[in-house]
Amino acid sequence: MKFDSLFLLIISLATVSSLVDIYPASAQMTTPRPSCINSRSCRPVIRRTGVVRGSGTIPSPLVQQLNDLIAQENFPEAEKLLVQFLGQAERTQDLSGQAAAHEALGDVYTRMNRSDLASSHLKNAGALYQRLGNVQGSSEVQRQIQQMQLRQIQLQQR
Repeated sequence: MKFDSLFLLIISLATVSSLVDIYPASAQMTTPRPSCINSRSCRPVIRRTGVVRGSGTIPSPLVQQLNDLIAQENFPEAEKLLVQFLGQAERTQDLSGQAAAHEALGDVYTRMNRSDLASSHLKNAGALYQRLGNVQGSSEVQRQIQQMQLRQIQLQQR
């Protein structure tokens, strides 16, 4: 049973990467990956330019604070700042900010090994990106969800 799920996940991941070969125009929309912020995890949550992966926006000063907290592995404080920003984005009806906050919270919760909360926030981010018509953001969130599912399957097999 576990091997069937792993096989299906691997097939779906292979399919997603082959779509870039089929639709090269979509590959041009992607932005280069930022460098690692620490050696434990080689995928920073937030770009230093002021945007979260997927093109949702978070103000640059907050991005710097979050990068520092994540580099220090102070995830509870990063979570607190992101929840505050999410509340502000919801009050101002800033859908791009909401999507970015949900995506970043998904990454923070993944790092905290809280996959239930991570999944919920990533799904919210994906829905918001779709609502905004942000194909890049939506596909990035889908990739993150698939990676999280793959990690869960790998942990179950151990």
